[in-house]
Amino acid sequence: MKAPLRIAVGAVLLAIALASTRARRPPRAAPAASCPRVTGQEATGRRAPVAVLAGSMFPWAAREDRVAVGRLGDVDGEYRVRIDASGASTARIDRVELLVLDHEPGVDPVAGEDGEIVAIARAAEPSVLPLDRDVLEGGMREAWTVTTDAVEARAAIVLTASMTPFAEDAFARYLARMGQGMGPFMRWVTGEDCSAACRREVMDDETVRLGIPLAVTATVGGEAARTWSVRAIGPGAGRRVALPLDLPTNGARVKIRLEGTRRFWRIDDVALARRAEATLDPVPMSPSAAALTSPAGPPVEVTRRVRSGDRDRVAFASPSFLDVRFRASPVVQGRARAAFVAVTGHYDAPIGGGPWIDACAVLSHRAGWASLPRFAAGLP
Repeated sequence: MKAPLRIAVGAVLLAIALASTRARRPPRAAPAASCPRVTGQEATGRRAPVAVLAGSMFPWAAREDRVAVGRLGDVDGEYRVRIDASGASTARIDRVELLVLDHEPGVDPVAGEDGEIVAIARAAEPSVLPLDRDVLEGGMREAWTVTTDAVEARAAIVLTASMTPFAEDAFARYLARMGQGMGPFMRWVTGEDCSAACRREVMDDETVRLGIPLAVTATVGGEAARTWSVRAIGPGAGRRVALPLDLPTNGARVKIRLEGTRRFWRIDDVALARRAEATLDPVPMSPSAAALTSPAGPPVEVTRRVRSGDRDRVAFASPSFLDVRFRASPVVQGRARAAFVAVTGHYDAPIGGGPWIDACAVLSHRAGWASLPRFAAGLP
């Protein structure tokens, strides 16, 4: 049985089973929780933590996420990366790799939406484009637009964005309306033995239903040339995303439009840049050492578990953290080095509300009678 159908069938069965016994209780707010954070050790100190695995709240939603960690410093022959859980969440990390990339000095490597790394010509990147903002659909959606000249045939939209703390809070409150039983329920409807395509289908269906993705459209000469769906990016430091775009060379104007649920996204900047001709071939590095560090006791060695990707996940909550180290290697002469951390896993976050499931709230959500954007529009 396909996962979306199992969700509907399960919700109906729960409604029948609980309708006569469930007592309504005021929703209890869940403790603040968020996705894990990754920090790289640079030569001058640690850089700002960057959120990873946003939205991957259940085992079946586990995925790989790639995030830039700046110019890693060689500390005693090692590159050092730290992964922290956030708030009341429990991080469950399956695999960690370091992707090192020695590139020409004039190239700026930026991660794309589907995992590839895009070569941006640094010298040709224009200044930040001014954005016009509009509120749509009775206050439930908002859009940012900008029109500019095409730079080159090989172009890319480079945006720096993140989701807001408001979006996380609204989602937690919305989920709390369905009750704490949603955790076991969501683990039941899609088992981890579901294929990768099945898991992606469920994830895409639910995130779109929740109004989470940021829709990006490029219109060239009045015709839509390309559309993208940027998935959740955790709050905090904005993440740069490159969206490759091939443009005509006839001098046509390019209109870039970003649209998302109102107050869910923070757009720091948008640029239309030229893609460099360089081919980027990152070299994957497995951890040379990894330890789970906790104030409660000595570090626990977990190197094999974060190397194998065998679902033997390392679980930890704050203030514990995962310290991962890689053997440093020499940079190719005349090149600059960029580094990306690839993290595979998910996180568990406590769900508020009553102790069971409010089947009516689940059915309303599945039927479209209730929605996260509509709910969020009513919040202060």
